[in-house]
Amino acid sequence: MYLGTSTIYYACRLKRWMNDLIVFIYGIGFACVTGAAFAFMWKSMSIVQDELKKPQRNLHPEMRDVENGEELLVFKAEDDDG
Repeated sequence: MYLGTSTIYYACRLKRWMNDLIVFIYGIGFACVTGAAFAFMWKSMSIVQDELKKPQRNLHPEMRDVENGEELLVFKAEDDDG
């Protein structure tokens, strides 16, 4: 079956146009992902900088001598209304 020169020409043009369209859609998607990544990175670093600006919590004077991991005595009072 002979399709003719014009049919082959239009098929090649359509194929090229579809290829250009896919490249354009890929470029738009790439730009969106890149922008979202930079926005996320910027927001994360802003949160870190805000946390560093906050003053450190002061320890209670009686807790200054307690080392990390040391066991403490705990007292829990329960009401006996029975």
